[in-house]
Amino acid sequence: MSARLALPLPSLSKRRSKLGAVRSLVPGLLLCGAVTLAATLLQAVEERLFGRAWLEALVLGILIGTAVRTAWTPSARPLAVPLIHFCPDIAAAPDGRQVWLTLKDVGRTLEFNAAAPFEVPKVIDIGPITNHVNFVRNAEGQFAYVTVGGLSQVKVFNTDGYQQVAAIDVGALPHGLWPSGDGSRVYVGLENADGAAVIDTAQQADRLPSRVFCAGGGQPPRVEFAGAEAVPGPAG
Repeated sequence: MSARLALPLPSLSKRRSKLGAVRSLVPGLLLCGAVTLAATLLQAVEERLFGRAWLEALVLGILIGTAVRTAWTPSARPLAVPLIHFCPDIAAAPDGRQVWLTLKDVGRTLEFNAAAPFEVPKVIDIGPITNHVNFVRNAEGQFAYVTVGGLSQVKVFNTDGYQQVAAIDVGALPHGLWPSGDGSRVYVGLENADGAAVIDTAQQADRLPSRVFCAGGGQPPRVEFAGAEAVPGPAG
């Protein structure tokens, strides 16, 4: 006599629920495809008219998506899947009390406490294409520096009260940024400017940053790192 193994089958209601969840994703996937196609075509037009793409399809897609999201708000309905925003960067503050992360597709930063139960005291509307965040701690306090690609700015916030203390014009599409070891400067990669900006943190509110241009052959600088005493000084 042969033995049969009885396997539990998913109920009809569960299968219908999963099918409904998949169907609910179709409009969003179609919209993503349309935005991707439009961005790709715009890049091709740029290359044909100017001989090069001043804005890559990725950047164009983000700008088009931001414009669509600003102009059209979908009707409220229960979500089939949890809402997830793209987080390109996360950084811990030097004092160890806060963690900041950027939400690029909605132009915000989210701050949460580094100790349990990890409350979220603040979400800040920063601006389109909020890319990277890093920190400087000096005699004036502790500050978060956030690159805002859509505004070509770096915005600076006091981490004690989350007040914006500066909005610094740095150049086309700021991306990664990194402070110097002593906190006196912040280096910013300019993705669409083939170079970098250097911010003097002591005079951040009223001084334009200096610029360092890279011979990158059109390759976009995306990330900056600064290492203290990585290169010997005059004495060494």
